[in-house]
Amino acid sequence: MDIIDAQLLQILSTREAHVREATRFKATIANVNDPSRIAQVIQGAVDAAPAVHLPQIVAQLVYESIINSKKFNTYEPADPVDCIQVTNRIGEHVLRPE
Repeated sequence: MDIIDAQLLQILSTREAHVREATRFKATIANVNDPSRIAQVIQGAVDAAPAVHLPQIVAQLVYESIINSKKFNTYEPADPVDCIQVTNRIGEHVLRPE
């Protein structure tokens, strides 16, 4: 169990790092805390849970906790001096490193 717990913590840490990096390139805080996207991520986890024999309520509570954590909702915009504005795959205007 200790090994699994350590792996789980490492995976959560990696996810958090990716989320933090992605938020740096969002144009506004509204792009980071998009309620419809948050609901989509949580629902995706709930829907995927049975395939890995995880109770859906566990997936829901874990993802809600992750997403609602202040640490995961930190918004650090990219330095606009080193970025250009582009349109991403879903039509949002975001900052991207040059």
